[in-house]
Amino acid sequence: MGLTPERYAEVDAELQKISKYLLALAVEIEMAEPLTGKRGHNYRIAVNTLGQVAVLQRTLQTALDHQRMGEAFRRRRHGG
Repeated sequence: MGLTPERYAEVDAELQKISKYLLALAVEIEMAEPLTGKRGHNYRIAVNTLGQVAVLQRTLQTALDHQRMGEAFRRRRHGG
């Protein structure tokens, strides 16, 4: 049994908050970084992390979609 649609919505909302926070933090760190050759490094790391959060969101959405398809299949198969 996977996540309920309600729990999925909660998890997705939290992941969206994490994404916004990471981006704001990356910008803050970037602005505080002295003008050196390393400027942009932390921002790139944060953007890569945001990409991984997006992958997690897509994975959760796919799992929820598969769960719904399985439930629909079982209902049809059992005449419900």
